[in-house]
Amino acid sequence: MPRDRIIQAAVELVDSGGVEALTFRALAERLGSGTATLYRHMADRAELVGEVVDHILGEIDLTAGNRPDEDWQTALAALCDELFTVLARHQHATPLLAEHVPTGPRAMAFREACLAAMLNAGLAPTTAAISAATLGRYTLGFAMQMHTTGDDRQQISEAFEHADSQRYPSIHALAEHLPVPLHAEFAHGIRMMIRGIAATTAENPSG
Repeated sequence: MPRDRIIQAAVELVDSGGVEALTFRALAERLGSGTATLYRHMADRAELVGEVVDHILGEIDLTAGNRPDEDWQTALAALCDELFTVLARHQHATPLLAEHVPTGPRAMAFREACLAAMLNAGLAPTTAAISAATLGRYTLGFAMQMHTTGDDRQQISEAFEHADSQRYPSIHALAEHLPVPLHAEFAHGIRMMIRGIAATTAENPSG
């Protein structure tokens, strides 16, 4: 059985049933094979998880951060947008990335693209390293919240709409804009963080 087919089936298993559903037994049943077949390709569940995570990160379009007409801040934001989109698409798999720092070839390629964008712009190595890690965790954190249901959003909208205008005049005035969609919060925040990185670097070039 091709290794790629096993990994794809494992991704589908996580997408449909969450990380708890990813067992060798369940995967073997999905593939119509025995667990012995899987163990010929994967030493253990940890290796399987690593392959699943790297397969998912392989969906990131790295060219988003490699356009000649864009500055490094725009390129870095585009890469983070790509990561968010992919993780949101596989939101049940996000706990796997929270548990372990991914180091597969596709994860490394994404990390390389982010670091290169900052280093090529002249950011100090320590600034680039900590900024890339922070942006990655920020993105993962938002992606992990994408399971919020429409009913929750409707309930929250109504709470803002009916807020006491005397006690909460600002909330009442902005009720039609609340709550802010999660993807919009993410996009605004990631760009604000990147501008902060640039501003800090400009103030402290050696940082």
